[in-house]
Amino acid sequence: MKTTKKHKIAICLTILIGLLALLPLYSATIANAQEMGSFFTLHLHCTPEGSYRVEYGEVIKRELAKIGINVELEVLDWSVIRAMEIGEEVTKTFEEGGMDMWLSSGRFEIDPDLNKQEFESSSMFERGGRMNAAGINDAYMDWLMAEQATEMNETRREELWEKFCYHWMDEMPVVPMIKDQHIHAFSDDMNTEGIDFYSAYRGHIISDPIFCLQKAHIPGKDTIVFAEWFTTPYLWAYWGWSYNAGWFRTLVRWQPDYTIAPDLAESWNVSSDQKTYTFHLRDTVWYGGEGEPLVPLTSEDVKFTYDTIMREDSPSWSKAILEQYIESIETPDNSTVVIHLHEPSPIFLWVLGFYNQMEIVPKHWLADVPFEEWSEYQANNYPPSIGPWRVIEVEWGDHYKYEANPYYWDGEPPTKYLIYKIIPETATQLSSYKAGELDLLDMGFTHIASEIEALPNTETRRVQYALHLTLNTNNRHPILNNPLVRKAIAHSLPLDEINAELNGGYGFPSNLPMPPEHPFLPEDITDPLPYNIETAKQLMEQAGYDYDLITTEPTVLPLDWIAVGVIVGLIVGAGATAAYLRRKQ
Repeated sequence: MKTTKKHKIAICLTILIGLLALLPLYSATIANAQEMGSFFTLHLHCTPEGSYRVEYGEVIKRELAKIGINVELEVLDWSVIRAMEIGEEVTKTFEEGGMDMWLSSGRFEIDPDLNKQEFESSSMFERGGRMNAAGINDAYMDWLMAEQATEMNETRREELWEKFCYHWMDEMPVVPMIKDQHIHAFSDDMNTEGIDFYSAYRGHIISDPIFCLQKAHIPGKDTIVFAEWFTTPYLWAYWGWSYNAGWFRTLVRWQPDYTIAPDLAESWNVSSDQKTYTFHLRDTVWYGGEGEPLVPLTSEDVKFTYDTIMREDSPSWSKAILEQYIESIETPDNSTVVIHLHEPSPIFLWVLGFYNQMEIVPKHWLADVPFEEWSEYQANNYPPSIGPWRVIEVEWGDHYKYEANPYYWDGEPPTKYLIYKIIPETATQLSSYKAGELDLLDMGFTHIASEIEALPNTETRRVQYALHLTLNTNNRHPILNNPLVRKAIAHSLPLDEINAELNGGYGFPSNLPMPPEHPFLPEDITDPLPYNIETAKQLMEQAGYDYDLITTEPTVLPLDWIAVGVIVGLIVGAGATAAYLRRKQ
């Protein structure tokens, strides 16, 4: 029988459609062959947007799946996560009502006491002292930090730091990811000369914009308006983090080069045995507003502040820090403070300059208020200022307004008022800036950096952030208490990709125990752990996890399934072909 062109088309169509009918079976086989199960599930807390947003969590979830760790994202407002981080929930796993992992920021600095806050065993949820949220319990690390804090010989202290770094890298108590930079945008008519981005806390304007903007000015305007997501910048810092360096100041302050500069203490001297510090105060005043009496700063303010931090019922995070250093405080006259230490310390001045935990407060404003009422009192009464700004208006949840202090020792700010608006959403802040409602963008807008840099009439700057974006692991967790698992997680994070795609390139990968610019960081560990899934799997295997137990073998379909598939495909193909030929006739 002669094969016509139509017959050839019919045969080809029948075979083609039959093969297409087999594709679902083939796809199921391939998918089954490539699927890997998981050893366990961990829950990662992150935020809808901002510095700890869910996009970071999605990358972590994707990458950890490659080494057999299933991650479930728990997306909550940052205030909720923060409350859990400093509350009793941090001592629990997710199943117990706490957290397994969460995105946050970490401070790893030259001051051992800051490392103690993060890592010392005795700091595990000491609400009156330090905060070891990750639940690290490492006796050797504790010893190294204790030795660093008291070693006066610089060479020996550097050796201790190196040992700390090597041990830290072996243990990986938390997983730092990115050493952030932030982008800041100003209206281009703002005079930003003299703005000290490092003034408040070795970091950036976001540390305390109220203080850092003391020299900013826009010609023809008496007000600068900016916004943050942070909702409680007003209260005294002893109850937690807040922006208050604009009106309360420390005796000394940190510099970007790790040196100490004068602040309310104009000068100081140290005894030959290194156990007595004598501070000489500035001749300056507390300003309570027009018509209010000017009250001189005195040594009693300093003693009152430190004694309050160290009182038995103090909730201050600085309580345990000061207690381990200060033996007694004397006030021989109004302008002199003498502090006696238990033992010599190479870092005592660093402790006193620690941002927003050591600011001096006015004794005359608080001494007659019962201590248990301080928080409520501050919420309803605006404090006198010894910094560049004074609080004059508070509308809770909406905005705060400040006026320049004409008696500030470093000069009255050229701008009469600051208005701090509370706008939690990044998109709303940006639209408000575009509409001319804000003069400054002051957040970590790195994921939309290119859009900000393209804005008209705008000056932008990149500013180094003081903190690391960190994947915190709950080291009390029965799985995460294994350093091999934590290091496997660290090797599974594509930090270059995260920094480039989610961080806009603002920052640099860093999963080191301290900043790369740290003078004591060993030269051979200045590079972050490389992204390497195979290395991560090897670490998981060393931790006792067998990939053979969770890898699904390819499924070979039974012959009768294949035969049925072929027959069904041919029948469907023949029917479709017949219908096609009838339409052609």
